[in-house]
Amino acid sequence: MDLYLSSAEAAGLLGVSRQTLYAYVSRGLVRSVQDAHVRARRYFRPDLERLRQRKQARDRPQKELSAALHWGMPLLDSELTLISGERFFYRGIDALELASTEPFWSVACWFWGAERGGLFMPAGPLAAPGRGRYDPMLRMQTLLLAQARSDPGGYQWALPALGERGAWIIYQFLTLLLGRRVKPPQDVAKALASLWVPTGMRGVAARILNAALVLAIDHELNASSFTARVVASARASLHEAVAAAMLAFSGAAHGGMVLRVEAFLDELERSAGAGRALVNRLRAGEDTPGFGHPHPLYPSGDPRATLLLHLLNRYCRREFRRWAELLRAAENALQQKPTFDAALALVEKTLRLPARAGFHLFALGRLAGWVAHSAEQGRSGALIRPRARYLGPIPETH
Repeated sequence: MDLYLSSAEAAGLLGVSRQTLYAYVSRGLVRSVQDAHVRARRYFRPDLERLRQRKQARDRPQKELSAALHWGMPLLDSELTLISGERFFYRGIDALELASTEPFWSVACWFWGAERGGLFMPAGPLAAPGRGRYDPMLRMQTLLLAQARSDPGGYQWALPALGERGAWIIYQFLTLLLGRRVKPPQDVAKALASLWVPTGMRGVAARILNAALVLAIDHELNASSFTARVVASARASLHEAVAAAMLAFSGAAHGGMVLRVEAFLDELERSAGAGRALVNRLRAGEDTPGFGHPHPLYPSGDPRATLLLHLLNRYCRREFRRWAELLRAAENALQQKPTFDAALALVEKTLRLPARAGFHLFALGRLAGWVAHSAEQGRSGALIRPRARYLGPIPETH
């Protein structure tokens, strides 16, 4: 789907005349660019869609406001991530291109506002991972809350303080995942591959892990990022906002979906035939994690999943073959494309990563997004305080 439309297409999308379209442009409501091939201007689809949603909100205000929290009209202004035309961009740059060409840590620092190539160092020492078995997510939340009590810099939303706290958050969680201290500028994906993957596969594994991390950084106003913004808007610290986001992320309908997909893939692998296992699930009224209804933002398939599955097929064809067969069987039976959660689970399965690695990989990448959302909201100074429409009993009159 094109990001830019012709004047006829733009006017048709809005249901207005071209003269009205030009008036919107002159008022700064719609941006346009000169077409390099013909002497005509083309109009930015997201601006057009935003105008159309505003018109719908005026025509049907109650319905649009009620739907706003469920893939409806935008609620907040943000300069971080654009999703339009079944593509998505970080700060105006194609996220798929960044995932294919740039190191995760470099992208994370740039996403927070650093110049391209600029890297931050952690504010303060990293805590030791600890001995014995532990849950990295729970341990990280404990450390975040402890840091919130001791680091006044967590209330500073400007650079470099923000970047230094973000660096501490990313590399502290990486340290917990690997069981040893890892500090920047050490490459995050290579550090993961060095301990998670056998020697012969580390090069290609690092490439795939890096792509997964970059793609996981942000996805606009999802449940966890919105949680981070709400907490930051209440003037909590960065550490507290990120800790809250981690709790939302762990839910089965968000990051926890990766764990559900892993269990589903294991079930398909154990069954005599993928088709029979799928029929049994559908007959029992159970869902099929990783292959649900079409994504509201990507009717033709999630580009994040498409890229990761392409990388697995290209660089790990032999290891990916049996999973690819199950994937095709599920796609054909359900007539649905795999989600990003499914792709992360398949990265874990194909590379034979530790248990829950897909879930942790998702969380590690998304930490960078939570830092950015918290900072953007914190800098705005605005408290997020929506109203609820009361549907309970009417008070009696006396």
